[in-house]
Amino acid sequence: MTADAAAVQRLEAGVRGERRPAPDDPMSRFVGAAFACAADDAMVGGAVASVVHLFAPPAQAFADAEVNERIRRHLAQAPPIERPADTPSRAEFEAMVSS
Repeated sequence: MTADAAAVQRLEAGVRGERRPAPDDPMSRFVGAAFACAADDAMVGGAVASVVHLFAPPAQAFADAEVNERIRRHLAQAPPIERPADTPSRAEFEAMVSS
């Protein structure tokens, strides 16, 4: 699955201490918006929970017109999620937790 491959690439980059830019493809942005929107919207939260707990694939969980519209509205209004500049590098993090 594409999402799994992308997750593995992010994890591998993190282990190497590399900073990767946030994905900007439409599906990644939509799924990111769904997770962010779920924090404040119970309907979207239910759809996200069904995906996370493997009750439904994303295409099915987000097919509901109202859920889809709420996520798209959030996506249109929310700024892109960026990693804070002051986040420690992998080496800095390892030094912190090993001391």
